[in-house]
Amino acid sequence: MFKRVTLSTPDPEAAARFLCEALGHTRQEEEGVAVVSRGGAEVALLKGPASTPPIVLTVMADAYDKTSQAIKEAGGDQIKELSGKRRCRFFKAPGGLVIEVVHRRKGR
Repeated sequence: MFKRVTLSTPDPEAAARFLCEALGHTRQEEEGVAVVSRGGAEVALLKGPASTPPIVLTVMADAYDKTSQAIKEAGGDQIKELSGKRRCRFFKAPGGLVIEVVHRRKGR
């Protein structure tokens, strides 16, 4: 299991604020890098060009609609929705992040 994922983004501060506001991450103090954490996993955000194609952060959500709404309220724009066997929504988030919210079905 990974403890930390490091991403390049044009605006690390905006990305960190978004993850804290929309998904309940906690900001960690670390010199030279914006770091947020939740549940023992960390996301480090470095200033640089956004990845092409973008790296997608996937959030498994029991509260699918509530999580999607929190992302919208924190400034995320929905760019795609898939339904069927794997129900998910994609959002372009502040700081150049792309977030995928996947509906976690009971028993999976």
